[in-house]
Amino acid sequence: MPDYISRWKGEHLASSKAYKACDLRDGNPCPPCLEAIELEKEVEAARQALNNLLEKKNDMLININRYHDPLCSRLPPEITSKIFECYRDLLEDERENTSTVYRRREPLILRLGAVCKAWRDIAWSSPFVWNHLRIYPTKSATQLYNDGVEQWLKRAGGLPLFLSIKLNEFRTKHPINDRLMAIINRYSHQWREFSLECHPDHLVMFSGNSNGAPLLSRLSIDLCVTNPPPTAQFCLPSMEPRPIYVKLSSVSLTRLVMKWDNVTHVHFSSIALHELRTPFQQATRLIKCYLGSTGRVDQASLESRISSASRQSRITSPLKSLFLQHYSGQEVLLLFQMFSFPKLSILELVAIRKVDINSLFSTLNPTSIHLKQLTLNLLNSTVQTQILLGALQRFPSLENLTLNSKTPKDLLHTIGNNFVANKSGDFYPTILPNLKDFTLHITSEWDIDLWRLIPRIFGPWTEGDNSSNRSNLKRVSIISSDNQPQICVEKDVLERLLELGRSRFHLTAWKYGDLIEASIIYHGL
Repeated sequence: MPDYISRWKGEHLASSKAYKACDLRDGNPCPPCLEAIELEKEVEAARQALNNLLEKKNDMLININRYHDPLCSRLPPEITSKIFECYRDLLEDERENTSTVYRRREPLILRLGAVCKAWRDIAWSSPFVWNHLRIYPTKSATQLYNDGVEQWLKRAGGLPLFLSIKLNEFRTKHPINDRLMAIINRYSHQWREFSLECHPDHLVMFSGNSNGAPLLSRLSIDLCVTNPPPTAQFCLPSMEPRPIYVKLSSVSLTRLVMKWDNVTHVHFSSIALHELRTPFQQATRLIKCYLGSTGRVDQASLESRISSASRQSRITSPLKSLFLQHYSGQEVLLLFQMFSFPKLSILELVAIRKVDINSLFSTLNPTSIHLKQLTLNLLNSTVQTQILLGALQRFPSLENLTLNSKTPKDLLHTIGNNFVANKSGDFYPTILPNLKDFTLHITSEWDIDLWRLIPRIFGPWTEGDNSSNRSNLKRVSIISSDNQPQICVEKDVLERLLELGRSRFHLTAWKYGDLIEASIIYHGL
């Protein structure tokens, strides 16, 4: 057998037989199999030619897109990149899930890259569209998910990172999360915003890298349990973070290792008030605070802390705005005994239980603060109108007041009776003289008697006098929980309200609609 036949047989025969059992005595395929082999070569050559044509067509389409793209053909890549960045911010403002790796809906950046090659090249080379990332893995996630997160963070370059992480589907440690957390920790020196929802077992695993988190300005941690164990601690060993904004839910402040001297805003849910002493003492720049109760109160321990706080000197806080929700009156009393707020201008007490208004406001020391805005939403408490208004007289600087009342008629009647006349005969209010905005939430029936009392907020009225004796008051909102509040059926009362409205006063009375407008339609005015 010639040498070239031997080489052909050794290299190609096994793979070129058209029929596997075809093997003549000399080792060569039969004539039909040889024809089939030649035909296969022609098919392969045609297939290669077709692939070349398809590649050429793809290049042609890319050129067509480049010439006709209304964006890339008219703007330099830097401007297009900025447009992509603004589009991402716009969708994030609308709370769209635009930057989540491998979820049902593709992340924004991948959708932009799918438009055409020019868009993809710009998007892939624009770090600013990669530095916002939402990481929400599910139990079915694989290592490919972690690969996606790693590539995403690499494309952000050295830019500050805005991360939102949710691991609430994982109640215990999971092999997938070990690598994921290692990837995230590797970039801690770039964290600008770090938001984390997880179970306590995962919290300690976010420890950062050797550089800590020097850029961190917003820190948010939400533990998905009611009573976290003592081991649930957030600590970056290499460097304590110094954020500006801190939001915590079910996280004990004693288990949070950080510096408070740079903090200006805090939002604490499920927090025990006695834990605030150290943070408030260190947070010398704090101006705004939201506090939500744990709902768990040991009465004996609370009374002991109130007694202890009354014997200690108060810590002065620069706080300007304070929001308290779902606490008892005694817990709020404890807070005001621990701290003094000489710069406080906004105080909101929402869903507060069993509160003594007089004790509360006297402890707040009204002589040293000048409240501008006050919200009182009290639960399980029926405060007499005279006591409430007497307490409010402590704050003559109030401009914005929101109340809830089970006896709105008594409240409006008493406010209307607290006007006195000066030497020229003009009336002026003795209660809340600087009030500009008044909102009243009522839980009782809204009837014609209530309508008659609304104009009394503005002082005495005589026929033909349509002026308001409260020149500062510009807006009144009365919001009813009554499913069927009554429209104003007395035309003269409605006309009085409309005349007041012409003097730059705005009244809204509603739950399911505007009752003023409905009353106007009813009377054909």
